[in-house]
Amino acid sequence: AWIGHGAEHEKVMEFFRQSGMPSDHVVSPGKCPLDVAMRTLASGSVALNAYPDIPSLHWNYVLKAPEFLSLGLPVVTSDMPGVRAYVAENETGLFFKSGDWDAAFDCLSKLLASSDEVARMRMNCLNSADKFDWDMIKKQIVGFVVEKVSMGQPH
Repeated sequence: AWIGHGAEHEKVMEFFRQSGMPSDHVVSPGKCPLDVAMRTLASGSVALNAYPDIPSLHWNYVLKAPEFLSLGLPVVTSDMPGVRAYVAENETGLFFKSGDWDAAFDCLSKLLASSDEVARMRMNCLNSADKFDWDMIKKQIVGFVVEKVSMGQPH
């Protein structure tokens, strides 16, 4: 699934067509509402987080990882700063050096070759995603503040 668009979108879609990829294997709704995007992404087996490691932008790119985890999608991701806070190697995903497309392909191929491994990682993803839920994070923050205030520590 490819959500949104981009300068390379048509080139990639044409590459898939010319490579003989069955049309029902590629879903590309373009720019769409969030609920449609999430349902479309959730229909996949794994997620590819192949954003480049651009210092001014990489923190936003990293936030795709917990979204994918919450959908139960093992994440094949470029190894950007911060992404390891979400993705655990061989547990919820696999890493490759940013821009190393051969390594990205190898990771995807390895994972997709084993439905048992995908199923194991999917369960790990769903189990780990809870700790990144906004309600859980807010509860932790409130708990920390209440604990510090109740102990008479400055706030």
